[in-house]
Amino acid sequence: MSAQELTMDDYSDLVREDPGCVPHEKETAFHFNKERKDVSIYSGIGSIMRGLIENKNIEVERVNVLNDDGDVTPVELSEVNPEEHSIVGVHAMAPIGILKIQKNERKHDTFSSVIARY
Repeated sequence: MSAQELTMDDYSDLVREDPGCVPHEKETAFHFNKERKDVSIYSGIGSIMRGLIENKNIEVERVNVLNDDGDVTPVELSEVNPEEHSIVGVHAMAPIGILKIQKNERKHDTFSSVIARY
């Protein structure tokens, strides 16, 4: 299957956490400023990476891929080769309006509930 034929679900299926990172190195970061109306998001946590890829309001800018030889390289999503790559990091942009720090805690404190999938 070529990269042009891959769906977002196919890309999501390629997500793996980087085996070369220890747990405290697998992180998610949100960055925004007053000049822009969007938020930059990076994640190396599996469930959040899948959520970023699957959410239609979030634009994946590039991904970090783990090659067969163990090297991690940033590439455009269209450059991912499912026969050679695993996705171990996602760099994305989203409208600032989708980000909200709530007054109360969510019912579930799992990483997978941080990013809505739709």
